[in-house]
Amino acid sequence: MSRRERRPDFEEKDNRKKRKKNKTEKIHVEGDRRRIASRVISIIASLVMILVIVWNTYQIFNSVVMFARYVKGEPIMAAVMDVARIIIRVGCIVYAVAIIIESFQVWLVRRADWKQAKHRRLSRNTVRFTCVGVGVMLLSLGDLVTNYLMCICLLAQMVLAIMFSMRKSQRLAVWILTVVYIVGIIAILYITLFDRSTREPLSDQTGVSTESASNSVMSQLWEMSAYPEYFHMTMYANNLRHNYGLITVPGLLYADSINAATKQVDTCTQVTPQGLAISDKYIFVSAYCHTKNHKSMIFVIDRESGEYVKEIVLADRTHAGGLAYDPSHNVLWIATKINKTDENGNKERVAAVGCITLEEIEDYDFKETGQPLKYHNACATMFENTSFITYYDGYLYSGYWFASKKKTSLMAKFKITDDGISLEKLPDMIASIPGQVQGMMVYKDKVIFATSYGIDESKLKIYKNGDDILKFDNKILIRNIELPQKLEQIYSYGGRLYLLFESGSYAYRLTAPVCMDHIVSMNENTITVTE
Repeated sequence: MSRRERRPDFEEKDNRKKRKKNKTEKIHVEGDRRRIASRVISIIASLVMILVIVWNTYQIFNSVVMFARYVKGEPIMAAVMDVARIIIRVGCIVYAVAIIIESFQVWLVRRADWKQAKHRRLSRNTVRFTCVGVGVMLLSLGDLVTNYLMCICLLAQMVLAIMFSMRKSQRLAVWILTVVYIVGIIAILYITLFDRSTREPLSDQTGVSTESASNSVMSQLWEMSAYPEYFHMTMYANNLRHNYGLITVPGLLYADSINAATKQVDTCTQVTPQGLAISDKYIFVSAYCHTKNHKSMIFVIDRESGEYVKEIVLADRTHAGGLAYDPSHNVLWIATKINKTDENGNKERVAAVGCITLEEIEDYDFKETGQPLKYHNACATMFENTSFITYYDGYLYSGYWFASKKKTSLMAKFKITDDGISLEKLPDMIASIPGQVQGMMVYKDKVIFATSYGIDESKLKIYKNGDDILKFDNKILIRNIELPQKLEQIYSYGGRLYLLFESGSYAYRLTAPVCMDHIVSMNENTITVTE
């Protein structure tokens, strides 16, 4: 064979060598990129898990302190729930430590090990940690901080699983899982933040639902245990005869009302609780239709048994942001708006408080009449809106809510006239109060404000009370208690502070980490004790 005939064979061998070399270099370049990316992601996962360790360690310490403080006055179920929650938190810490160890292993992967046994072991571990992480997140439901951090960690584990997968089929499967995970989160956010807030589901039910919208008594206690201080304060010295003191909020699934467009009796499925007041016989809960398609309503509950009694449909679609009961005159006050004509003859809606007497409430029967109960009287207040009201010692306190934490809200103190159904035109006092106030209560020498907004955790802010104090700020703040989101009104009765949340409504019960579809109460002696 001549040299010319053998030359193509040499050229073909050279080309094969070049292709092999290029492929090897490409693999190394791809490997280097993956190593760098995996190290960055592992750092993020480690930092997130360090936060999980710190947060859950703090919560375990808080749980132990609260348990030791209130154990003598608590039912055994409180201890069981607390121990179970601590075990879950320990599990979160163990999981976080495992993720941090895995991150160190990712950093130790060398270029030559990219397709070796160590790499394959990491690939399996990332998939396992993803699956275990889903379980940990579900078990820690109610703990907003842990849930958010776990979401970030799970996403990081999915990306690492894609990078460490050896086969295309494995990478494709993890890619699909990751896309489904992200799309699922986006879909849930859209449904809960937009769809559920604007759409009212149809229902063929009539009357008023009396069952809880989301939680049984045990599941409600479990979600509450995510907030140790709040949980133990609600369990301390509680009435064990009635479901650990939990009272179901009526109407959260459906309630009869009047359709604003047709003026006919219709079923409302967007009932959103707002106001709370208590008399010696009844608990009153005000609510509005979130879509504004129906008239607002008040649910009457027997105070002793916690059983639903009747429903009052109001004459307007007011937000009904507050209730106050005057025991001296047996009158229930409701935050509302009224039409007012200015000097030029123009009509406008202004903030007001309306009232109805206890006699009118007891005589009213919506099932029989199908008509709303009109206010016995309505009085304008000085603010743009009446966001909350409360009664104390012959005075009605009216407040105007601001969304900003930094911007203060306003409160005015009005004297109730002798007839019990009117207010003096000018307030006796105007005070600056914290932002985001949803309700307030005066207890002995303390003033308690309930604050909440959006996904921010609610708080009870406790201040010293005095006639000369016109500004409630951090200088006189004596205690700050953290509670689940969506706290609305608080009300004091019989030595206990009752709390109403709106998180059980259709619009919010999927977005709130702790869905409070029950009224709960705290022993007031535990609230006002300074730490």
